[in-house]
Amino acid sequence: MAVKKAKEASFKKMDSAFATSQSAIQKVKNTDPLNGNEEQEQGNENVSIDPAHYLSKKEKKEWKRLSYTAKQRYIRQAERQLKRQKKRNGIAKTEPSSVQEKEKQAAKIFSKERKYRSNTWKEPVDKKEIGSHGGNGEIASKSRDSRAAIRSQSTVAGGEKAVDIASSSTSAETAKAAGNAATKTVDTAAASTGAGLAALVAKKTAENFKEMLQQKNTAIESQRIKTQTKLSRLIEENKTAGSPGVAAAAMLASVVVTVMYFAAQIAVTIFFVLLILLIPIIVIVSFLGIIITLLSGFAAAVDNTDYASGSGASIVAVAVQEIGYHEGAGNHTKYGVYTGTDGMSWCHAFVSWCANECGFIESNIIPKTAACETGRQWFIHKQQYQKAGSYTPQAGDIIYFDKGGVGESHHVGIVEYVENGIVHTIEGNKNNQVMRGHYELTYKGIMGYGTPDYPDEGLTSSTASEILSKAQEIGKMMVEEKWVYSNTDLKGSLAAAEQSAKRTNCAHGVCLVLQEVGLLKKGQIFFGNKSGELSCNGTVRKQIEKGFDIIKTGGKKSKDLDLKPGDICLFKGHTNIYAGKDENGKTYWYDFGRDQTKDKKPGSVFVKSVRKGEINWAVITVILRVKDQDSYGSGKTINIPSPYGDSFTYMGWSLITSTGSNQYKLRVKTGEHYDANGFGKIGDRYVIACTPTFGKIGDEIDFVLANGRVIHGVMGDEKNMSDAGCNKWGHDGGHSVVEFVVNKSMWYHTGKTVTRFHPEWAKSRVVKAVNLGKNHLR
Repeated sequence: MAVKKAKEASFKKMDSAFATSQSAIQKVKNTDPLNGNEEQEQGNENVSIDPAHYLSKKEKKEWKRLSYTAKQRYIRQAERQLKRQKKRNGIAKTEPSSVQEKEKQAAKIFSKERKYRSNTWKEPVDKKEIGSHGGNGEIASKSRDSRAAIRSQSTVAGGEKAVDIASSSTSAETAKAAGNAATKTVDTAAASTGAGLAALVAKKTAENFKEMLQQKNTAIESQRIKTQTKLSRLIEENKTAGSPGVAAAAMLASVVVTVMYFAAQIAVTIFFVLLILLIPIIVIVSFLGIIITLLSGFAAAVDNTDYASGSGASIVAVAVQEIGYHEGAGNHTKYGVYTGTDGMSWCHAFVSWCANECGFIESNIIPKTAACETGRQWFIHKQQYQKAGSYTPQAGDIIYFDKGGVGESHHVGIVEYVENGIVHTIEGNKNNQVMRGHYELTYKGIMGYGTPDYPDEGLTSSTASEILSKAQEIGKMMVEEKWVYSNTDLKGSLAAAEQSAKRTNCAHGVCLVLQEVGLLKKGQIFFGNKSGELSCNGTVRKQIEKGFDIIKTGGKKSKDLDLKPGDICLFKGHTNIYAGKDENGKTYWYDFGRDQTKDKKPGSVFVKSVRKGEINWAVITVILRVKDQDSYGSGKTINIPSPYGDSFTYMGWSLITSTGSNQYKLRVKTGEHYDANGFGKIGDRYVIACTPTFGKIGDEIDFVLANGRVIHGVMGDEKNMSDAGCNKWGHDGGHSVVEFVVNKSMWYHTGKTVTRFHPEWAKSRVVKAVNLGKNHLR
């Protein structure tokens, strides 16, 4: 009876375990990942895996190029495909079979166990049970030791307790095995939901995307093959026809067409991507354009554009601010970061960084590099390099060093200034920091200098006049300091020549003058060769083209040319500056040739710097004439001393009423015309009144101001020097040299002034008058 009760208790436990197993299996059936209820779907909405995880590196790039909408389209397609597959095969085809098998096995074992509800224990024919040792719900053989223990205990009298233990053990193992099977099944099914489903969708999405790429590549390859096939056929036809040239052209066309096809594919893709990105930008820009247009009228006179501007002083100013900057651990600097070479030597990176701060990298004035020799070769290639020794560096020049004498630069800096034969620099990576350096110009470790073509700061309107003034000043200094004529050991600047050799020649002297007035940079030299052509390097020519009109004469003598004072004249083997005509109408030049020396040969000292008279022994081949200058003509020149000529007055042309006077005849002959401001004009010249010191009625006279401006006039009235307050220079005690003839009705009693309409003449004075020798009454 005890055994019977024990058996019944154990079977009740097995009933409970079997029920638990059936419940677990039912739960598995209810966790269909593709047909779950709405609540389950909502719980899994936020679980997603990027399909890129299942793509190669190249395929990932293509995937990332897709828009969000395109990616979602692929994902939804994958979800639909998985649902269709589920309808055909059920949940994850391999799992359900496993679940059904485990359910059948559990039921079978339970049925067999129930057959042995008797007073004695017999070993079942089927020796299998749900094993707790196999794990994962597998069917395993029952332990032999366990069976032996049960048999031995069943034959012992009074073994109720032992049988009960065995039965309990068997029941517990059976329940545990069933439970394990159910739990594992639930776990496996759960893997098909949430993250598991997301993985399936991601994988399927990746497969679809790969298939699309393959189809696309296949189509492209097919098109390429078709194109090449056609061209190959053409090549064969032309070969048969004996035309190798056409065959070669067809082969080349094959390559070109293939490249163009792929390029077109890429271009179309880029175009549509950019179009999508630019549409909102275009709308915004259009709107802003309307606003700016409305506001531009209020700010038309203001220009706040940040141009790359300034001379070498700009980069020096930036470099000075960096003095004291120290590298970090591992050679780390912001300069190396800029050039992409952080952790390496950074002297040239420092130069490039400073240049970028001034806008000189983008404008291709200084190279972006961290390699010294690369930077040096860049300047050499652009013909912007000067070797050490014959050149005096300027602020902003890039100084290259080769302290080891290996023929390549390994260090670089920025020239700050030169003084007393010492070049002062600012260098990066000097003792691991930015600091100043000081070297004699003769120091052998200096290889040379990069001379960047910095933007012009602008030429003043007084350039033509300044050329003559500076030429006179330098010529006088050369005579006083006993400079010698020489074709050797010539320095690159006036300062350098003064400190040492004090040598010059015709072209060199002219270049020193142009350097001092800012039309050439220090160190820039040109000359007229024996053929009369302009000879210089590319950088100097570019500088000349900025400031001068280059006029080729075809080879004419000076008397046959309409020369302007300040013209640079190139002869065959000679160069000088045309200065105009003196008070006696005689031509004169500023000239630094050997004819101006004592012995008229090399090595002789200069005794004058002015040549007078026409140069008949040579022809002028090239004229360099300053651009956009208010040039004055050639003729009799009258210099006006200070302080005269510093004010302007006016008179009405209608006040000239004496019909027998030349003033009246000129007025009638020319038609009495005025410009929009009421100034009397004859052609493009102003009608002026002045004293007979400067000419006669009808003469064309150019009045030159100290600021370089020129008043081109025709003498329309003569001022009487015997009038009160008038002298040989003009009215108002000579202060009013030029009096303008105007429309009386437009000017009188209006408060108008001459400089109101011509502010370029204000704050300057008339320094000379040039009578051109032309008269409108003849």
